[in-house]
Amino acid sequence: MLKVGSLLAVVLAYVLIDTRRPACVGSGAFCGLPPALECNTSRGARELRTASSLALSATQIQQYERDGFVIARGLFTEEEAEALLQAASTDETVSRRAHGRKDAGGYTSKLSLWNVCGVNVYGAYSRAARLVDSVERLLSTSTHTGGSEGLEEAYHYHTKVMIKEPYVGGAWEWHQDYGYWYSNGNMFPRMLSAMVALNEHTEANGALHVLKGSHKMGRVTHTLTGDQAGADPDRIARAKAMFEDVPVLLKPGDVLFFHCNLFHASHRNTSPNPRWSIITAYNTRSNNPQWDHHHPRYQPLDRWSDTALLHLRGVGITDGDGTVFMKKEEDHSAQTEKNVVAPPSMIYRGRVKSSQVNLT
Repeated sequence: MLKVGSLLAVVLAYVLIDTRRPACVGSGAFCGLPPALECNTSRGARELRTASSLALSATQIQQYERDGFVIARGLFTEEEAEALLQAASTDETVSRRAHGRKDAGGYTSKLSLWNVCGVNVYGAYSRAARLVDSVERLLSTSTHTGGSEGLEEAYHYHTKVMIKEPYVGGAWEWHQDYGYWYSNGNMFPRMLSAMVALNEHTEANGALHVLKGSHKMGRVTHTLTGDQAGADPDRIARAKAMFEDVPVLLKPGDVLFFHCNLFHASHRNTSPNPRWSIITAYNTRSNNPQWDHHHPRYQPLDRWSDTALLHLRGVGITDGDGTVFMKKEEDHSAQTEKNVVAPPSMIYRGRVKSSQVNLT
């Protein structure tokens, strides 16, 4: 017979497991979680019965099709954003795995990137039903599919914590994500990103800028600028004359969804405040990369309850939780553009010669 103390310990263990259990939505295959956290998963919004009530509206989806981006204000609560910020800013693994990317001026932005989500608070963000349902609806629009019917199945391509430190956080050059994802064997632009702000994003601390509607241009040539792959300067100069430059000013918990062909950039951080965000990139099953590279090919995406994030508050990345980081030395995304150069006659001290650009 168990002693009272032993019995109490067993009961407490089950209570702790239950309170940290990230319940999945719907029914289906095994999530791939540790046995103590076993639950079922569904394939996102294709099961309308289990679709999240917090997912994007039809009006927001139409805006995304038109503009190439949409901002979902308050998609995550301030409490959820604070839980993510607290984890990211104190997580030793995230800090240790962070690496820098220099901009053209030599300033550095830091990022920590993983290919497979673990059982932690970050995984709860990327797998949240409200996010997955929204992503699958957006990836099923004609701007991604070219008009083919049916709901696309999304999968996790990678997630990164983005850090712009006060005063020294570098800029990100104008680029399209598909500018280099294309080189990874992704044949179609059936990809997007969802960026959640963990603190306020302002012009001073380096908020993202987007060129509204520029996703309709399709993919353009990219060249190496600093450690980053930037779009052809001539095309950017012309695009900026055609499309509105919109600063993406966010409050904690706001989420920016943006098309993989949308031109975006950010200035360096000139403020005393950091800029924190988490960006998850999603690909589609129908766009499974044609060859192995430093990001994953198709794997079914676990879809968790919208309540999972706060259940996992304070749970960062630990050994054995399933997180698989990208190996920095295997990332040749920018390097693939190293030998692609813009015409010399168009470049002067890193900028396009205004006399060479006909904007009429």
